[in-house]
Amino acid sequence: MLENRRCGCGATFSECSFWSDVGARAFGGFDTLDIGDVLDLKASVDEWERVGILALEAASGRRSPHTERYLDLLRSLYRAAAEVSGCDVIVDSSKDVSHGYVLQSLGEGSTSGCCTWCATAVPLPMRGRAGRSTTRDRAGRWTCAPPPARPPGGR
Repeated sequence: MLENRRCGCGATFSECSFWSDVGARAFGGFDTLDIGDVLDLKASVDEWERVGILALEAASGRRSPHTERYLDLLRSLYRAAAEVSGCDVIVDSSKDVSHGYVLQSLGEGSTSGCCTWCATAVPLPMRGRAGRSTTRDRAGRWTCAPPPARPPGGR
């Protein structure tokens, strides 16, 4: 948003009809958000230094108010993206480990499941230096599951 990068459609973010519709549906328009506050919230929740805390929050089902607020924003964003696009699956290609924990938490308490990408090193013959055979690549698979069951009375 701040950098107004080009969307896959070729338009800049601010000119893209898809993202304009998503923002309107999710938040009444992206201009209603205080981007500085959203970035501060992200920094307080979705950072690699907090991976241990995010893992504990995910395991216990108890989250800080900052985490809950951040999840609420992401749920609104992804729900709107699904509605505007008409797609059942929205892929977030973020690569931060901390964001993976955040995304895992999104499926909890909702009717949709959580999909994660599991990368595993697999041996694929390749030619390295001096023609020596090496193994270097990754293969992965999508794992989709319903949200974990909560104990009765649990959050």
